[in-house]
Amino acid sequence: MPRSLVVALFLIVLGIGGYLRFHGLTIRWDHSQRDKASLLYRPFHMDEAVQGRKLGKLIDDGEYRYNPKDLHGPGLIYSTLPLTWLRGETTGASLTDFTLRAIPAAYGVALLLLLWAWREELGSVALLGGAILFAMSPIMVYYSRYYIMEIPMIFWITVSMISAWRYVKRPDYGWAILFGVAGGLTHMTKETGAISFFTMVVAGAVILWSHRSHLPSAGQHWKHLGASVGLGLLVSMIGFSVLFREPEAIWESVRTYLLYFERAEGSGHEKPWTYYLKVLAWNRQPEGGPYWTESLTLFFGAIGLVVAFTPAVKRLGDTVFWRWIALYTILTTAIYSAIPYKTPWSMLCWVFTLMLMAGLGLAFLVSLRRFYHIVPVIALLTFSWGLVDLSKQTRNSTTTFRADYRNPFVYAHTPAKLMDLVRNVHDMAAVHPQGKELTIALCDKDVGWPLPWYFRTFPNLGLARTLPSDPNVLRTQDVVIISPEYDAAMMEATSETHAYETMYGIRDDLKVYNYVEKGLYERFLDSRG
Repeated sequence: MPRSLVVALFLIVLGIGGYLRFHGLTIRWDHSQRDKASLLYRPFHMDEAVQGRKLGKLIDDGEYRYNPKDLHGPGLIYSTLPLTWLRGETTGASLTDFTLRAIPAAYGVALLLLLWAWREELGSVALLGGAILFAMSPIMVYYSRYYIMEIPMIFWITVSMISAWRYVKRPDYGWAILFGVAGGLTHMTKETGAISFFTMVVAGAVILWSHRSHLPSAGQHWKHLGASVGLGLLVSMIGFSVLFREPEAIWESVRTYLLYFERAEGSGHEKPWTYYLKVLAWNRQPEGGPYWTESLTLFFGAIGLVVAFTPAVKRLGDTVFWRWIALYTILTTAIYSAIPYKTPWSMLCWVFTLMLMAGLGLAFLVSLRRFYHIVPVIALLTFSWGLVDLSKQTRNSTTTFRADYRNPFVYAHTPAKLMDLVRNVHDMAAVHPQGKELTIALCDKDVGWPLPWYFRTFPNLGLARTLPSDPNVLRTQDVVIISPEYDAAMMEATSETHAYETMYGIRDDLKVYNYVEKGLYERFLDSRG
């Protein structure tokens, strides 16, 4: 295939990937529900809201405190700071949803662009096939619009793999240093990146040992390894400790692995080993809704995994490279499948390389010239039909089913109806004499995530996991949002001062009740006409 054509097609794929990731991100939660554009807004997941609040804390107080139990590293938050400066969002209250979600979207486009660095190893057809799958895949697009660590983590893992491969081909300090820095940034982004580094190294050692003749005769040096490891550790320590202002966070970033072994047992997220494959293969809820499948990736990826270990791979790309990627994919899939703790976004790190293997599978079928090119034609038609189907699923996942449990990527997610509570409280502030100075008490054992994010512009927002012991505290609040188990105590304390508005779902089976000071509630109802 002519190089100019490959470049042109790759740029088209890059444009498609960018459009799908950024389209509609500027839509706000307060967009009119009558406007079709509001279908593009997905309420913040709890994890997104937590990271957004931590970013706001860093901007307001210059403080970041690492929590090894559940909150992962600061890499995503640090990545967001440049965009907050460019957009003039100088306080936590001024942060916007777009600023946060644009970062994983940008990482997704950058990850797609990184594939160009492997264009020679992949071959033209595999490069374009794997790239278009990643660009249009519903699971990849969905989580590239999610303010969580997975896509940034995969980006830095891929940078590490590129630098490791280049070092093997031409050892020098530059590639060794890049590998170390990318490794440090991976660890600083999310602790599970260590799994990919383990499988990357094991797969590399196995493949290189079996292809020793492909190793350069000279150039490797222990000093390279020392520089790589040393800089990787330094980058990680600087990030976790906030330039060594919080040195205890360095130890905490190591201790997180001890906690992870406990969490890996499930912690309420236990799934069978087949869970990830089922998410990819076929999903449709009995209650209705569309079907979801990434069987295109599974089918062509399975062919690619087999082809990688046959002599046929020699005419399709770099043999050592493809076998390394294939073994990495197999090992990483096996480890993640064996761990009881499973969430749908955790699978992305190996689904990404499985898409590259799918590109190899497509390249192999297209290369079969026998029987009047019947196999290549069928393969291209199947692949093209699959892309059309993927585009429909991607549209569904980012619009109508963006927060619907019938979407398999929606996991412990905030229902779209919760935005009614957010709108109501903001409308109450509009008719309150002090405006946003009204008082809000959020008393919920899970702190009502993601409500603190949506109420970040209210200076008198109080958060507590239990009801205050003094009932007078509740009586003085304009809005009180509580867990259902506190309802009886709330009614006893505020029956004369507050009116029950309604119940809202936070996620899954978690609910909150909303109570409003009676005078404010009457003004709010009058404003609604």
